[in-house]
Amino acid sequence: MTHVSRMSRSMFLAATSLFVMLTLCPMQAIAQDDPNKAPADAIKGEMNMTFNTRTDAGTDDGEPKKGIKDVYATNLTINGNRQIQGNISRQPRIKQMKIRTIQQPQYDFDLNWIALIKGQGPKTVGKWIGVMPVDEKSGAYVLDGAGDSSRALRISVDVGQAFTDQFGGRFYGKPEDKSKLTWESFKRTVNGKEVEYKYQADPMRFDGTILAEGPDKGRYTRCTVTGSLDYDRATGNYISKNLRMAYSFDGKDYNDTVTGTIKWVEDPQRQSNGKGRYEFNLRWNEDKMTKPVPEDKVANLKDEDAIFAVTPGIPSLTGTIEYVDTFAGSAAKDPDGKPLPTNSKATYNLHAEGLTKQQVMNFAKLWMIAVGPTNDE
Repeated sequence: MTHVSRMSRSMFLAATSLFVMLTLCPMQAIAQDDPNKAPADAIKGEMNMTFNTRTDAGTDDGEPKKGIKDVYATNLTINGNRQIQGNISRQPRIKQMKIRTIQQPQYDFDLNWIALIKGQGPKTVGKWIGVMPVDEKSGAYVLDGAGDSSRALRISVDVGQAFTDQFGGRFYGKPEDKSKLTWESFKRTVNGKEVEYKYQADPMRFDGTILAEGPDKGRYTRCTVTGSLDYDRATGNYISKNLRMAYSFDGKDYNDTVTGTIKWVEDPQRQSNGKGRYEFNLRWNEDKMTKPVPEDKVANLKDEDAIFAVTPGIPSLTGTIEYVDTFAGSAAKDPDGKPLPTNSKATYNLHAEGLTKQQVMNFAKLWMIAVGPTNDE
């Protein structure tokens, strides 16, 4: 009986200790057990872009030579355990005498999905392949192969639960005709004060754009994107006012609204050292989780700077994409007459706070299909 009593007392004390721990630290216990919480290092890696169409050897009378392509060599890790690796190539539009199109623009995706599993080596589980043509009349980026499923942009997984799913719909990049651009205003409340940022919007518009399921079936499901990501031509910044992502996970529907900014910061010596960076400050469902920026962080900021201030405690994607550009041998110029890069190395170091893995993956796919508009200046 004594032995039994001691065992019972020992089990009681252990159970009590566990109860106290869970009671005092419930959020910590939940966070540790949540398999859908995105890691802090959300998107990391590199993209090395070679703009062959801008070099002396790749141009002819100021136009890219037929058959010459730009290449985006990609090596990115998403959510710490899924890697996307390979090339995206860009074939530009070529017009003869600047009138008749003799080469249609398109992007060819040839990317591998790689699983990074602890205790095991990297394992290729599928591909992200297909063609994304650009419609000449509307400027739309066509994700569904224009009705040809063999050309459609798609994710195909052949390990485990094998499946193939297609991207769909259209999105519209920054238009060539800038005469109809409108002035827009972006407002947010910082420390109880409403601040405003005005800009001439050169928008990327998403009209029922469908991001394919994958690379994990059931975890990274299809996502439908609407709204726009506006480019400010004067500063190189991006503004998100109404970007929406709708998807399902584990039997529940989600509708995320992404707001905020991606600020372009250019080194004063960029023409010589090639340096610049995007500073991310995108917030998920900000209207549902209003929390002011601590006063000491904005007390000395001008209104325009406060627009870009990071808000602690709100689910967000922050961090940078650092660029080092090379201008050697450039035969292409920007609107101001400065040479455009012939090579650009982008280093991704994006952090998640309070986001799910699904939210990070959805944004990563969206940013990848927009590789041209976001990198081609």
